[in-house]
Amino acid sequence: MLGVPEEKFWDSTSAELDPYRKMHDMRLELWDYQMYQMGIYVQSAVHTAVSACLAGNKSKAKYIEKPLTQMAKDAEEAEYDPNAEFNKFCAWTAVFNENFKASHGQG
Repeated sequence: MLGVPEEKFWDSTSAELDPYRKMHDMRLELWDYQMYQMGIYVQSAVHTAVSACLAGNKSKAKYIEKPLTQMAKDAEEAEYDPNAEFNKFCAWTAVFNENFKASHGQG
């Protein structure tokens, strides 16, 4: 299951096999994540179909318009505002400078 050749498996210590175990765990985690996403796609499809059957043309349910990863990227890009980051930095430096002046008797 770990993907280790049999001859290497029997001639290795547990420490030597640890990288194979970690890679196996990473593969399982990726598989689990992919299955979770597949469930979201299936849920969206079933919801859209059932809603269309029950409500007909009045249904407002829509299948997911973009892949989930693209939706996440779009959300990140929409949230990032360089001006807001710059304003946060300016506010932080102003507070830092005031505290510095106060602690060094310059305020």
